[in-house]
Amino acid sequence: MQYLALGDFEAVAEIRADMISHLGEDNPQVVLLDHELFQAQANWPLAIERMNQLPPNATNWHSTPWRTSFLYWSAEQYDKALESLLEWQPNVLDPEAWEHGTGGTLGYNCIYASILIGAGEGVLGRQLLQKVIDNIEQIPEADRVDMASPRSMALCYVMAGDHDQGIELLESNLPGHSLLWTSYYWRHWPPFKRLEGTPRYDALLSRMEAILADERALLARLEAASGTKP
Repeated sequence: MQYLALGDFEAVAEIRADMISHLGEDNPQVVLLDHELFQAQANWPLAIERMNQLPPNATNWHSTPWRTSFLYWSAEQYDKALESLLEWQPNVLDPEAWEHGTGGTLGYNCIYASILIGAGEGVLGRQLLQKVIDNIEQIPEADRVDMASPRSMALCYVMAGDHDQGIELLESNLPGHSLLWTSYYWRHWPPFKRLEGTPRYDALLSRMEAILADERALLARLEAASGTKP
């Protein structure tokens, strides 16, 4: 998966070809690899198609209604996202039920709110979003990272219109952190996509690309030293 996170799709293609030769194209592990690859490429229709090809008894979390909802949200197909979300969290349309929890983390709840807003439930969505922001701000700042990742909190603030706070949280997560597992995913989320073209956000993406270049070089050196892919 590190090759996906670093955008080394040629390496992924080699690994995929090797897996297919041994397992076949319909093997669940190959399907999952394709699913992750198409996400990294923001090819949401193919990511959804491959996920739907998982066997009915698959237990991996990728096959859950929440995962389906997340993919439809990423593709900005909000009505379908809400339909799947209601399978996962049937009480998400009931504000009274929120007091007992929606079943999601702070970051998930912001995605729930985005789905509601996009699917025409704007009043409920903004109400849920404000509840999440209030919950974040009640947590001492030093403890917030234990409750939600900077990326998740950034998503919430960006959705609430506080772009500077959101970008600041994303910036705080760059120094000293590997971008493996995270880089190619969150940048494609709809609220972040709408920041593209703003100077501060574009500068953040440029910094991230520089880190990715360093990490690609590191993987290449490890591969050269070992003679195999790490």
